Amino acid sequence: CDLSEKNLSRLIKSYNGEILDFEVEISLEKTRSIHIKGGRLSLRFTGIWNSDSNRYNTYISNLDISFTPEEISRIYRARWEIELVFKEL
Repeated sequence: CDLSEKNLSRLIKSYNGEILDFEVEISLEKTRSIHIKGGRLSLRFTGIWNSDSNRYNTYISNLDISFTPEEISRIYRARWEIELVFKEL
């Protein structure tokens, strides 16, 4: 599946407020990381509909399927709060 920006936007619109949860693979031409085998990185793309903003909050992570998209959303929200606290210091 080609997930270029244009195709990703079209795919997200087709879900019409449903929870998004996809495994995506990113091809990396050059990497020095020993954690990425064969220049390919498998990640998880999740999205939760935000009715206040009338759009998806989307997340890309390496968390496995034992975490629900809702849990990933809560984890990222908590992480963002921590980032904001450090910004104020």
